Formats: sequence, structure tokens, C-alpha cells
Amino acid sequence: MKVYKLACLSILIPILLSCGRNEISSYEDYVKWLNDEENGLVMNKKVDGITIKLKYMPSDYLAYQDLSGEKPVNKSVIDSIVSGYQKSLTFLMTLGVDGKMKKGDIMYQDISNYEEYKQKLYALNFEVEQLTTLTLGDKKYKPVLSSLENVYGLTDSRNITLVFVPDTENEKSFYTSDKVLLSYDDEIFNTGINHFTFNREDINNTPTFIFWN
Repeated sequence: MKVYKLACLSILIPILLSCGRNEISSYEDYVKWLNDEENGLVMNKKVDGITIKLKYMPSDYLAYQDLSGEKPVNKSVIDSIVSGYQKSLTFLMTLGVDGKMKKGDIMYQDISNYEEYKQKLYALNFEVEQLTTLTLGDKKYKPVLSSLENVYGLTDSRNITLVFVPDTENEKSFYTSDKVLLSYDDEIFNTGINHFTFNREDINNTPTFIFWN
């Protein structure tokens, strides 16, 4: 019975995610669509000169990033990777400054010495998982992975990838709840509790990225 339920869920996920989706074959057009706030996959907040941007990362995009260095790309390999990503929810959180109230590297805001800088860096690397919660229906999830991008000082903002997975294979609400609420309790830059609510309909309406031709 458990194997049967898992098989049914594996069939259900692609069906739920593919209904009513358009197709885009240009990477530039696809990224432009994803970054258009009117499509509901990107949200921005500004608090006391600090900006927090949260972007939902579709499975097609994640698969493309995995395979972008490989040519030619095997369609069956793409399908397998996309299917794997469809079993999780991935977000990119970008922390920066708004340029009006504050300027410069986010890491140097409101610190007076190198020790404070190290504390912020440590928190961004190892404490974000405890500060972030994803709410789907009546269930709450913590990230199974948070990864700080190493920018080597080339940008003033910082990107953190957040990955969530269901606790069990039978949690249909993880894939079907109408609202996807991510809460970030910012104890690092002291902007308070920040809520970002995505509509499942917007996530499901993300165009399919055709990049294997």
C-alpha cells in the first residue's frame, strides 16, 4: 500500500504542475518572465534601508542550471532531474540595501569591527535555516538546505538558496495548498519578521522551459 501511494503521488505531481502551462524556449525570455513581479514569483520588501527579495525557483530552471554545461542534453536525463526538483520547493532570497537609506555592501551595514562581520557571515551560513519557516495549510516546514552563495566581494548583495521538502511522501498539501507562505525572522539585519505569500496558481502557471532542442 505504501509503494502504491508513493507511485500515485509520483504520477500526480507532474500532472498538477503541468496543467495550463505555456512553453518558452528562449533562456532570456524565460528569465525575463520569472523576474516579472506581475507573474507572482518574485516579491520585494524594504525595511529600514535593507531589501529582501524572495524568488520562487521552478524545477525547469534548476534543471537547466544543472545541465547548462552539457551538450548535447539528453531529454530523458532532463525529465529525471526535473522530476526530482518537482518534489521540493526552492526559493532564492537576496539580501541587499535599497541605495537611498543605505549604500554599499550589505555585510558591512551597522557593524563596527571585524568580529561583528564574522558573526554576520556565520549567521548567514549556519543560522538562516532556524530563522525561516514555510507554511503550507496547517503544516510548517524548515529548510532542509540553506546555501549562501560565495560572491567573493563582487556584489553588494547576498543570495541564499532555500530548499524545502515534505516530511513524508503522502503530503499532498505540500503540492496543492492554495497559499505558499515563507516567513523569515531576520535576526541578522534586524528587519523583524518578514512574510512572503505566493499563490499556488502562479507557481503552477509557470511556463515550461524547453531547453533540450
